[in-house]
Amino acid sequence: MNRTQSSWWIVFGFLQLTSIAYCQEQAKAGENSMFIEIRQPDTSFFSAYKADKDFIYQSNLVDENIFWLTIKEQLGRFFETTSDLFLALPILFQVLVILMIIAFLFVAITKTKVYKVFYTQDKPAAYVSDAALTEEQELDLQIAIQQAEVMEAYRNAVRYHFLRVLETLELAHLIRYSREKTNRDYGNEIINQEIQSEFWFLSNMYNLVWYGYAPVNRENYKQLADRFLRFCRNIHEEH
Repeated sequence: MNRTQSSWWIVFGFLQLTSIAYCQEQAKAGENSMFIEIRQPDTSFFSAYKADKDFIYQSNLVDENIFWLTIKEQLGRFFETTSDLFLALPILFQVLVILMIIAFLFVAITKTKVYKVFYTQDKPAAYVSDAALTEEQELDLQIAIQQAEVMEAYRNAVRYHFLRVLETLELAHLIRYSREKTNRDYGNEIINQEIQSEFWFLSNMYNLVWYGYAPVNRENYKQLADRFLRFCRNIHEEH
């Protein structure tokens, strides 16, 4: 055997050994892969992180407090600027500005009746009387009440009864009628607490029926009418 043949036999033997080793490794790897177990993480693991704001990396998240913080900052800047301008004015102008603000608040509160929201619920709602007593005095209220009762217009009848109450109180000098006054204003003018308390009740009933459109049938109207009549009769007897 010459040198060339010996070299070929050596290369052939090396390739054989290499292929056998490779096949053994593949078989071993195939046997081991049969026993690999895939682990699945618990779903609560992902839920915990999804609920944590620190792990939310979206770029469009907006803090809920940013809106209110912005408003607060803008108002702070406005008042700071206004305060600086006010302090820059001469003392006389500062006094005039304060007086103008006080006058504006006074007119706004008194003309719009805002102050009446602080009244207790025992007193009736502050409805301006839509009935001109001076005009209604030209009518015979008793005839108007009777006509309304015949027509079963009990809502109108209650209104006429309340007009008679105002008329009776004015004739007894317990109130002074004015188109600008409310029923609450009339009640506040009455000094006698018993009369005032009964007036609050009748005024509330009138407001419920006339302004609140509370239903009135024959039975409850008769009870209410008797109370109106008894009130006027007591005023006539005492005054």
